[in-house]
Amino acid sequence: MECVNENQLDTFLAVVRHGSYSRAAESMYLSQPTVSYRIQTLEEELGVKLFASRNFQTTLTAAGSAFVQEAQRLCEQMQAARLRMVQFSPARTLTIGFPEMMLQGQCSSFMMVMQLLPDEVATLASRQLKRPPDDVQQLQQGEVDLIFTDLQQPALEDHHFGKRTLFNDRSHVCMRRDHPLAGEKMLTLDQLRGETIRRYADTTYFLGRIEAQLGKRGMKLHDDTQYTFVQLLPQVVQQGGVIITNQRPVADVRLAYVPLQLDASIEIGIAWRKDACLRRCGS
Repeated sequence: MECVNENQLDTFLAVVRHGSYSRAAESMYLSQPTVSYRIQTLEEELGVKLFASRNFQTTLTAAGSAFVQEAQRLCEQMQAARLRMVQFSPARTLTIGFPEMMLQGQCSSFMMVMQLLPDEVATLASRQLKRPPDDVQQLQQGEVDLIFTDLQQPALEDHHFGKRTLFNDRSHVCMRRDHPLAGEKMLTLDQLRGETIRRYADTTYFLGRIEAQLGKRGMKLHDDTQYTFVQLLPQVVQQGGVIITNQRPVADVRLAYVPLQLDASIEIGIAWRKDACLRRCGS
């Protein structure tokens, strides 16, 4: 067991979670041959077969099933050791990735995140994130230390990412003030059936989540992605339709904003790689 390394353990647990080498490779931003090689060398170190492949399905062997708990324990011990060593680390600059729309008001966002950061962090820097799930790849590749994002996106499911929820995203429906639904206290997606729901250019994961919930009802967004949210508002005033958004309401006497009840809340927060040793983020 002395030669078993953390990369092998992480890869083993990723294959267990995703049920295939290819999906594990995709989740870890690795090539499939790399995943296969890590599993092969791990099996050689342990002297047992951990997985069996049949009819394009990857399943655990009896030895593999027994090793799952051991692999999890070893990973937890390594993470605990890293966290204990944080006190000896020198102060450094921490780079936080924000979606483009949040960089415009980064002061409040910085203050929210600052309360969760290690005392040893000397200064903060910001960087614009790509649209999810590419923002997770920026984190994985070390371009940023933390990302401010939708924590429920599939790319963050792997155990080597730490996450902390800061708030549940507030959604509302923007419409003309004379719209029949403008007087409601709360709307559901079902009440928007038959409406033209306009989709604007979104650099976050928000509208992707909305689209998934609408798809379950056989509903879809109307493509207006040549516009930002603000640029789309005149279209609503002149041509009708509604916008589902999480952006701050724009003051306009011609528009009304009604809170929207979603099937599942959208958790917004910070995510980091556990091997980055951010002490209080993971506590």
